[in-house]
Amino acid sequence: MKKKLIVSLVIVTILLLLAGCNKVNQDESVEKREEKKVAITMYLWDKNMTKALTPWLEEIFPEYDINFVIGYNNMAYYKDMAEKRGELPDIITCRRFSLNDAEALSEKLMDFSTSDIASTFYPSYIEYNREHDGAIRWLPMCAVVDGLVANLSLFEEYGIEIPKDYASFIDAINKFEENGIRGFATDYFFDYTCLEILQGTSIPTLTSLDGAIWRKEYESGNIDLAKEKEESIWPEVFATCMKFIKDTKVRGEDNLHNFQYFANEFKEGRLAIFRATAHDAAALKEYDGMNTAMLPYFGVTENDNWLLTYPMFQVAVNSKVNEDPEKEKAVMNILSAMFSKEGQMKAACDIAFLSYNKTVDIAPTEVMKYIIPEIESNHLYMRLASTEMFSISKNVVQRMVNGEIDEIEAYKEFSSLLSSKDDSLSEEVVMVQDESYPLSFGENGNEAASAVLNTIRSAIGSDIAISYSSLVSSPIYKGEYTLQEIKWILTFNNSVYKGIYTGEEIKDIMSWLINTNIDGANPIRHKNSMPVTSGMEYEIQDNGDGTYTLLSLKVGNEPLVSEKEYSLAFFGLDLYLTSYEYCNSPMPQWLEEKRKGDLLELSNNGYLLKGIKENGRILPPSSYVTVNNSAVKP
Repeated sequence: MKKKLIVSLVIVTILLLLAGCNKVNQDESVEKREEKKVAITMYLWDKNMTKALTPWLEEIFPEYDINFVIGYNNMAYYKDMAEKRGELPDIITCRRFSLNDAEALSEKLMDFSTSDIASTFYPSYIEYNREHDGAIRWLPMCAVVDGLVANLSLFEEYGIEIPKDYASFIDAINKFEENGIRGFATDYFFDYTCLEILQGTSIPTLTSLDGAIWRKEYESGNIDLAKEKEESIWPEVFATCMKFIKDTKVRGEDNLHNFQYFANEFKEGRLAIFRATAHDAAALKEYDGMNTAMLPYFGVTENDNWLLTYPMFQVAVNSKVNEDPEKEKAVMNILSAMFSKEGQMKAACDIAFLSYNKTVDIAPTEVMKYIIPEIESNHLYMRLASTEMFSISKNVVQRMVNGEIDEIEAYKEFSSLLSSKDDSLSEEVVMVQDESYPLSFGENGNEAASAVLNTIRSAIGSDIAISYSSLVSSPIYKGEYTLQEIKWILTFNNSVYKGIYTGEEIKDIMSWLINTNIDGANPIRHKNSMPVTSGMEYEIQDNGDGTYTLLSLKVGNEPLVSEKEYSLAFFGLDLYLTSYEYCNSPMPQWLEEKRKGDLLELSNNGYLLKGIKENGRILPPSSYVTVNNSAVKP
């Protein structure tokens, strides 16, 4: 009996040792699998990409560690990153784009001209992105359709026919005006509207032979050759634009109102037509119950009608990706997914758009029924969207709207500004940073975001600061910073609120930002949307399914006291915090009410500059988060 017991104990011991070894091997195997994940950094032109596209990419590519960063919609931002910091993201996306803006990056980007992906595009559209040496380094994502949006119910109510050309368009406007309804208006307040009206009203001229030659030379940086064709193109463009301004009865105050103002006028039935996109027309139809439809930019005859389009964003790849076969394969897989039908639908959030790819069949939606002739005849013009074209268009068109200058003076001003390069961005060094911090989620959080939030909190003077998501758009580098480079550190739309909150209220805020909502909505779409905190540390549980649970909160290594009051600086617009299109995690009503009067006067950039001035640098980061990974992952 004793021998049997000893044998049994030996067997059990061996089994336990084997199980332990097996457990170690399994753990090592898991670690190796995690280590083998290909790391990809992808910069987003705007937070809009986090609505559907980035979560979808993470879902279909679990084998890749994709670090999504909200950058800037500006070529100068990436030029500065490449020239002064010596690096670029693996994948770049940018909406405000032209070849001449992107020229400085060419040698640092992958050439797609012989790739399978480039062959999927219609030649006429990919040619806009072909450089003088034949290279194609930027690929256009699906087309945003820009034109005129009409309230069809008003046309029906007043018995006015849908316009078919410019003369009938102006006739419709006059008939609406006779009935006390504004026929057409738009938000000349914005540079993009000024650019689109200037180009949209003259597409036949801009797509003529001379127009095509002028654009090619301009985009190639051949200013002298472009000048030779300028006078045969742009005086006519400005004459047409001025006629449009007068015929549509534009008012000087239209320069003061934004898009939402005119959208509200449109929804209230006080405006019959306004400039917008097919996406806007579809949203008004779906969410506001309106009977809307797109109309083109009208020409003299129906054959002269055109639609202005622009890519939802352009995509480029760092040429260094070619040096790593695994990374190159991963990046090309991601691009193939993005340019597939499903990928483009995710990028467009399933609302009205067109595709530049001949392999992707996107049927026009109901709101496009009146522009099908333009779609079928390929009357789709891709706007010229260089950085200077935006600013110059705003300058001259707003002054035309105000009646300050006529079309002749407008052209002269345009020509003068186009010939003089404005390098007004401050090059004066305002900070020398002594340490660098990476923009990636590490063991204890995002170092760059933590360093910046610590610096801002020091300027605000609050006990605690909470940033709801990606606060920072670039790593923090050692070395000199100009004023513009400091401004580029932070992402857009980070309004700052400051108030007095109890520990219990702060716990409720953090629970709302981390825990899965009652209806199943997950506020953490990916790891870069975890809260960043300063003056407070938190611990969370990784549930193994993409969701997290808040475990504890500490201030100065001591638990947050529920009854104690703390001054709190809280970052974020309501739109990004609560919208169904983003987190779909409605803000608690008590918090919505409490923070109404707490908006601080300065922007986050203002407080960052104040903090840098007071400290002489960006402060070091903190270990603000601990992720408990004990959950068993599926």
